[in-house]
Amino acid sequence: AGVSNGGVNTTSITLKTPSGVAFTQGEAFPVSFTAPIGYANEFTIASGVNYLFSLQNPETYKTRDNRLYVEPRALRITVDGTKPVKFTIAFGATLTAPTWSDIEGDVSPVQVDTTASGVIGGLTVLEVFLDKVDKTEINLIDVFESAKIWPENSLTLLAECTASATVTVSVTMRSRV
Repeated sequence: AGVSNGGVNTTSITLKTPSGVAFTQGEAFPVSFTAPIGYANEFTIASGVNYLFSLQNPETYKTRDNRLYVEPRALRITVDGTKPVKFTIAFGATLTAPTWSDIEGDVSPVQVDTTASGVIGGLTVLEVFLDKVDKTEINLIDVFESAKIWPENSLTLLAECTASATVTVSVTMRSRV
């Protein structure tokens, strides 16, 4: 700031201060995503309901509170068996004795479990029926209005059949960073 008195006027003082303003355009917090993340596995299922896997977005990621979400994009399923198979996707199921492991821990918080000994509850969001030798690809964004796995939530896949079968499943996702 500066004070100016032109030397002629002795009753008023002019205070000169610089000012500035800055504007931004666009979203306040732009959403950026990593490259797609994937999980795939082959399972041999028996007669009855079979737990295949769960995807979890943990409460903490890289030692901090996790505020990121994971967005499942596509589900691919292949069946090779002697009887049809019903697949169920559930959000928020409770697992007995899961063992979580990172899928791509450097770029995403998403974890997978294939070892849980039991599944309780959860909200069934999709059921898919496949013939004994069949395959399908499901765009999960079209199926769910908001297909996001928020922190402390999970997505579980179950398969039910009346005979044994070989099932191959893959899920592609992306994660907010």
